[in-house]
Amino acid sequence: RGKLSHMHVAYSSDLANKSSMGLLTSMVTLTRHLTKPGDATIHVILPREQMPVMRSIVSCYRRELASLPRLPNISLHEKRPWLEVSKFDPRMRGEPYRRWLLKPETFTRTHLQDYLPSAARVIWLDQDTLVKTDLRRLYNVRMRKPVAAALEWCSYPMVPLPQEVFKPWCPLHYYLKLPNVRAEMASRGFAPRDPRNHVFNSGVMVLDLDKWRSQGFAQSIEELVKVTEGFEGDQAAVNIFFNGTDGVELLDWRWNIQHHLYHIFNAMPWPETCITEAKILHFSGLSKPWEHCGHMGIDDVTCNSAFFWRVLEVYNYYAAT
Repeated sequence: RGKLSHMHVAYSSDLANKSSMGLLTSMVTLTRHLTKPGDATIHVILPREQMPVMRSIVSCYRRELASLPRLPNISLHEKRPWLEVSKFDPRMRGEPYRRWLLKPETFTRTHLQDYLPSAARVIWLDQDTLVKTDLRRLYNVRMRKPVAAALEWCSYPMVPLPQEVFKPWCPLHYYLKLPNVRAEMASRGFAPRDPRNHVFNSGVMVLDLDKWRSQGFAQSIEELVKVTEGFEGDQAAVNIFFNGTDGVELLDWRWNIQHHLYHIFNAMPWPETCITEAKILHFSGLSKPWEHCGHMGIDDVTCNSAFFWRVLEVYNYYAAT
């Protein structure tokens, strides 16, 4: 597995609305669990105007983890203008808690092969994730298909349980029923999709970048983003393109424990099983834990443990290592 000896993990952010707190905490928890942090690179893709702020965050990250003998490389990439999201029909943006996904950063993950031209594989993490294990095992997962991802939780209210106990999976029909989608797909030469297939969540994925380069997936997915009018960001498009979970390597549920509730701290918490066995916690709803940390803005991010403990207090035992 020589070409997989060095691990690549990618994020994208605009550093808006306190998202820097989520990104920084995700990077810290990722690094703390790496057995060989020196054999990894963390890539962050962001707008050019945010580069100075991100460099300050990287300095904070390094000071927080100064006790570790080695740290991953950090590589910053300037975001490229792949799609003009302002042209999409605002009526087609999905449920209220998903409409915020319609922004340029969401569509970065379908072009990672362009940002990382020499990498064979990459782990994509949304910036609202918290890592509880060494991601090397995920990076080395056996892949015959171009994507590895976990199922999308969609029960409402959200009560995620292990697959063998409860199956609140979303069917692909949820996206195929969108206005004109099937007709537009047929007119553009896409084969019919099975509406009974399950939907996967694109917030935690492993991508075989060699396949993405050789088979030109990005252009086809962009076409489907236009067909779906950016419904739920790229979530509808990538699922329709890969025919839901039929076209991906299905990851164990522990790799992407999601919480979609509007009010995380006033609603039913995750079951204990999910907390103790989770490998990655994904705060995928509109309400984020770091938004409950008082009035900490980007200027309040300090380079000491107090910042992280303040954020992790909000996570409560979700952040237990």
